[in-house]
Amino acid sequence: MNLKHLILALGITGLAVTARAESETLISVNFYAHLSGGLDTPKIGLAAIGHGTNDFWNHYSRDSAPGQWLSFGALPNLKTVEGIATSSGMTVANAPGAWGNGSSDAMYNTYLYPLGGGNVTVTLTNLAPGDYDFYIYGSDAQYQVVAGGIAYGIKATANAPISNPTVWQENGSPHRSPRLAKSLRCIFRALRVRNI
Repeated sequence: MNLKHLILALGITGLAVTARAESETLISVNFYAHLSGGLDTPKIGLAAIGHGTNDFWNHYSRDSAPGQWLSFGALPNLKTVEGIATSSGMTVANAPGAWGNGSSDAMYNTYLYPLGGGNVTVTLTNLAPGDYDFYIYGSDAQYQVVAGGIAYGIKATANAPISNPTVWQENGSPHRSPRLAKSLRCIFRALRVRNI
């Protein structure tokens, strides 16, 4: 079986996509604001899942220029935690807000959210066929995964207190093993995000 893991940190604190086969392939994405002080720290290393302390993270920033925020953005050719480019990409819609929660972990500290209400939608494109686990990081939010037109239910993350150092735990995510029969899109929606 070709099991893939996708780690998403939404909430959006970050997104990590992990693909697991005989040797695990992992793609991790940090959501942050690279032009906004205090929200601009890139993530390196492990989260709840990972390969090592030097894991590479792709970084999606809501900032397009100083004081200008993206309502829609994209990251093409996502890289694995080893820094190897893939053909998979990602788009993010309705996540122009950014804030921090005081976590000592760079990925978990910064989260993105909609400014005018509605859902944040993250779409992964060109995913290889296989079984996936999706790990979504966030605080006090509900997430929905849709893959191949099939909705895999709604999961929630608890509004747990921030601990430093971060203690990684599973709180209602991941979404386990949606089956992708062919290369296609997978959509994640943050249905409810509360400011911390």
